[in-house]
Order: sequence, then structure tokens, then C-alpha cells
Amino acid sequence: MRLLTAQWMREIDSRAIEKVGIPSMVLMENAARGAARWFRECFPEDRYTHALILAGAGNNGGDGMAVARILRDWGVSVSVSLMADPSNLSSDSACQYRILDALGIPVQVSPNAEALKKWFLAAPRESTFLVDALLGTGITRPVTTGPLAEAIRAIQASGLPVAAVDIPSGLSESFLPAAGLCVQADCTATFHALKVAHLHPDGNEFCGCIRIVDIGIPETTGQETDGFFQITTPDLASSLAAPRHVSTHKKDFGHVLSVAGSAEKPGAGLLSAFAALRGGAGLSTLALPAGSAAAAGRFPEVMTLFWRQAQDVCADLERYDCIAVGPGLGTADPAGELVERIVKNTSAPLVLDADALNVLEGKLALLKAAAVPVVITPHPGEFSRLTGIPMQRILADRLGAARSVARENGIVVVLKGHHTVVASPEGRVWVNATGNPGMATAGSGDVLTGFMAAQIARHGKSLPLDKICAASVYLHGRAGDLASARLGETGMTAGDLLDELPAAFKGIHEDPGPFTVVR
Repeated sequence: MRLLTAQWMREIDSRAIEKVGIPSMVLMENAARGAARWFRECFPEDRYTHALILAGAGNNGGDGMAVARILRDWGVSVSVSLMADPSNLSSDSACQYRILDALGIPVQVSPNAEALKKWFLAAPRESTFLVDALLGTGITRPVTTGPLAEAIRAIQASGLPVAAVDIPSGLSESFLPAAGLCVQADCTATFHALKVAHLHPDGNEFCGCIRIVDIGIPETTGQETDGFFQITTPDLASSLAAPRHVSTHKKDFGHVLSVAGSAEKPGAGLLSAFAALRGGAGLSTLALPAGSAAAAGRFPEVMTLFWRQAQDVCADLERYDCIAVGPGLGTADPAGELVERIVKNTSAPLVLDADALNVLEGKLALLKAAAVPVVITPHPGEFSRLTGIPMQRILADRLGAARSVARENGIVVVLKGHHTVVASPEGRVWVNATGNPGMATAGSGDVLTGFMAAQIARHGKSLPLDKICAASVYLHGRAGDLASARLGETGMTAGDLLDELPAAFKGIHEDPGPFTVVR
């Protein structure tokens, strides 16, 4: 599923109109009808009989005025406020304004803040929802002052539930939400595809429940944007869940080595190593510092290798199909030497997480020079320390930061967060949409590291590395969603993720995905 920038969407829109020949008003009508259908689903007719529509000067306002007309045809009592001079409307929006006038649907023009407040107060509180069609996805400056700022403040102060047309007004991929005013929507109908701004900077909280509306642009239009930004889908994740052949052997599913945990913190290593088995690896070995034996028996299925110096781990690396390094390892000597020797001497793909990244601070060139595929799985703080990119720059453009580091260094970057970003050396970027706040608990990332290493061990010779990583993140998040459905978010642990990983595989072929398209 594509994830588009505002510019890509403009180009696709333009090609559909100018080269394919689809009239712009047809696209607007399709958009408005799909949005109205979604809003009616979110605010059902047995309760919500009134709608207030706020429209801006651009095509987003035209969409909103068309929504008002369609809702009225469906029996909703509608009232429209236009936050612009009718003489300044875009051509399609001006057409929608004339249609409202011809149908006798009154439009309040350019109301001030006081008039808006009175308008909101006059609406029946329990049966009214508000449609935000002020601004679209293309704004490049935050809304801080002026009539639109007053309108957004009035919307927020109204206490009415809000449905957003394409995107809540004030959001943009060009700046962080905190830079200006943004509408907090309960639901959003976006057109043709998700936009970067819907998920910017990391799981945008302003959009509510999002539905993608098919507006009739042919799938072939804008194909050149394919392969750049994608939302990970169940179809991709299901590529890791093929049935096993009846005559398979455990060695057919790979052997993962987890160099993780420490004498003081063995738990991270244990979680990572057992996650490799839950992820389908045939064999899993955990390399722990000598003195950790008491903890190693928690998961008897995991084999152990106890080491005192780096050479103890590096002597036999060719046995493994993937090596995961870092969770709970610590940064004290000889952790730095150990990580560097593994990077330089392994013949197996690497997944580097947590302390493996911390001890490599300022040594990104070592990963670029590695002779094997390398995956890094940092959170933004670790990513900043490893790359030297300021945290604010990373948060302002997570997709761009991950992609540039992946391209420049020939590695796969898994930048963790609510919407984890996976970037490939070829420039592909995958954005995840599974998972929930219950996964914000100790050990969740350790489980992902071992689980991802298992998928690379199993599928690394048959699937592109970035697709394996993106699918792994999706299934890991799906396991979190299954755990949340069973237990609730509060009190979830990393062990609950381990328990749900098999179920995440089992049900993937019936998974509808987190985003639904209205056709």
C-alpha cells in the first residue's frame, strides 16, 4: 500500500486529469461521496442528525461543500460555513459553492471567531458532528494566526466530534504538529492513498480512525512512486508464514546466534534468543558472559554459549545463519571489541540492536565496510548517537533520515517507534501500522531483534532483506495487538508478545490490515 508525499499526490492527481482525461469534478464527487459514506459510518443516523461543515478556499473546501450536499441528500440537517471570500475559491470549489446556492443550502461566509462560536453553540449538542474541510495536505507553513487559526481554535473548543476531509487541518509533512494549531479529528477520510502527513512524525495522534477512499484514479497512474514509501500490508507479512513441508528438518529453518545479555541483565538475551524460536528458527543459541548460568535455564529450548573474551564467541561464527547482537549486552569492556570483531569476521547477516549500536557510536563506517548484510534496529536516541544526526532532525523527518542512512551506508535501517520505519539501501521505505502503546514495555525491542533474526535465517536467501524486516515488524506488532486484545494494554509484558507470535503467524492470511479502502 503506497504512502505518498503531498507532491506525489499532486502529480498523480494532475496526470489523472490531464493525461488520463478524468474530469477533476468527477474525482471531487467520488472523494466527497466516499468521505460522506465513512462519516455516516462513524456518526450513525440513529444518533447524529446534524452536521456542521467548515470549508476553506481550496479544493479541500470544495470536497467539504460536496460532502454537505451529499449528507443533506441522505437526510442530515447540514449547515455550512465558508472561511473564504467566494471570489477567491479554486475553480472546482467555486462550482461546488454555486451548486449549494442553486439548491438553497445556506452558506455563512467568512464568519469571525465570535460568529463561529455562536454557530457551534446553536447546534444540538448530542446529535451534531462537525466536518473539517479547511485545509488539505499541501500546506507548508504552520497555522498560528489569522481567521483559519481562529476557526481551528473554535473547532477545538466546541466539544463536538470531528470528521476530517483528507486530513485534519493544520497537519503537514513539512513541519511538526507542535509548530502550529491542528484540528483533533475523531475520524479522517483520505483520498486515493495515505499521505506522509497522516503518520508524521510518528503515529500522528490527530487523525483518529483513518479510511482510504478510492476516488477513481487508475492504479497505473503514478506508478513511478511505487517502491519508495509503502505501508506494510498483511500480504507482505504472509510471505513469512508459508506452510512447512512434511519432511522438513530443524536445520532447514536456520540457526540464530544471539550475542545478548550480561551477567547483571541476562533477561534481554533470553527474550531475544527465545523469540528466535518463536519466530520459527530451527535452532537458537544464546552467547552469555560466563557467570550467567543461573538465568540460562529459563528457556530450556535455547542452547547456551558462555564466553569470557571476544574470541570465545568469534571462533565458530560460520555455524550460524543470522547473528543478533546487542540487547542487554552492556557497554563495558569487552563489549566494544566483541561487536567490532563480529562485524568484521562473520559470514552471516547481522541484526544490531541496543548496546551493539551504542558501542559503535561514531563508527558507522565499520558497518558500511561490512562484508555481510547488516540490519540496525535503533530507537531515535540510539540512531542519533550512531549517526551524529541531531534528534530533532530525525523526529522531523523519520522516513528521510532512515532512508538517507540506509542508502549512504548500504544497510537496512529499522527505526523503531509507534510507526516503525524500515529503509533499504535501494531507497525503499516501509512504514508499519501494527502495534499499540501496551508494547511500550521492557523487552519488546529484544523480542523484535530475535524474531527478526529468525526470519532472516529462514528467508534470507529467498526474499529481499528489507522486505523480511518490514514483514517481521508487522508480525511483531500484530502479536502486540493480539496480546492487547486478550489482556488490555496496561500490564502487558514482552513475555506476552512471545506467547502471541505463533498466533500472529497463524492468522496472517485472514488479517484485513490496519487500513481499509472504500471503493
